[in-house]
Amino acid sequence: MDLCSYAEQLWHFYLTEEWTEKAAAFLQTLDEDIVVIGTGKHEFYESLAVFRKALQREEQERSEIHFTIESVSSKEKKCSEDVRLVYGTLHLVGTVENASVIVDMDCRYSVIFQKNPEGAWKIVHVHQSLPNREQHDGEYYPKTLVGQVQEAEIRARQMEELAKIDQLTGIFNHQSFFDECGKLSREKGPFCCMAIDLDNFKQINDVYGHLEGDQVLRETGRILREVSKGRGLAGRIGGDEFALFFAGLPSAEEAGKIAADILEQVRMRGETGPFPGFSIGIACMGEGERVREAFRRADQMLYQVKRGGKNAYQINPEYFAC
Repeated sequence: MDLCSYAEQLWHFYLTEEWTEKAAAFLQTLDEDIVVIGTGKHEFYESLAVFRKALQREEQERSEIHFTIESVSSKEKKCSEDVRLVYGTLHLVGTVENASVIVDMDCRYSVIFQKNPEGAWKIVHVHQSLPNREQHDGEYYPKTLVGQVQEAEIRARQMEELAKIDQLTGIFNHQSFFDECGKLSREKGPFCCMAIDLDNFKQINDVYGHLEGDQVLRETGRILREVSKGRGLAGRIGGDEFALFFAGLPSAEEAGKIAADILEQVRMRGETGPFPGFSIGIACMGEGERVREAFRRADQMLYQVKRGGKNAYQINPEYFAC
């Protein structure tokens, strides 16, 4: 007897044929003490009598869904002269008549045949199982819900961090910049604010096009990231307006050195292609002063630079220990 073929026919009958037509023939192959384990939590039957009752209870539900076996495979293993193990996989597709449910699943199964004293093969055990839907390819066991929640939280934090960044320049956007400045300002100072505006940026767009203008903004973001790295924050406030916020700059001289470095990088970049000058206004944040108020004073210095010829910096001496 080809037990692999018989096991495959068994699944075709059990899943796709009308139960009432071949029930007697099917049940004759089952041992009275058969153990059947299915995919459902309730599907654990320890005798043919219990399994019969379960089939009767499920008759209506079984009649409402129509299965198709897309593929089936099996192998036979000889356990002893009187015992054979047949195991393999099933790919099932099924639909309910009203199309409210669609089943598409890969099952794993095993069937144990034992030869009785009369020499007939009887099925003494059937096990059908589904992989845990939370289990990924290559995993030894599915991750716990806690692990999935932790991964979701990490992804949410990553998305939250991305939402803080201006996508063109790679530095903080307006709101996030001032939020982060507020957090940093709760630590020990002193704190220094720099308001930066690109000189005649509109001319870059008008003469060279917006793609070149975007490249200027990207390069500005790169310069400000490098200048602020490890000691401050950089942000795009809007359009061609930028800002820096530093902790630990105790003097106007130190602030001036940073501004001079920025202007030197701007000058060098201008030697390789169209690039605007920078007007920079600087203010030290006073004790108890709000971040935006300090930037308002830095803005005032910036517009003095604009009126004085642009591409330079100017410092508000208030609060600096010069």
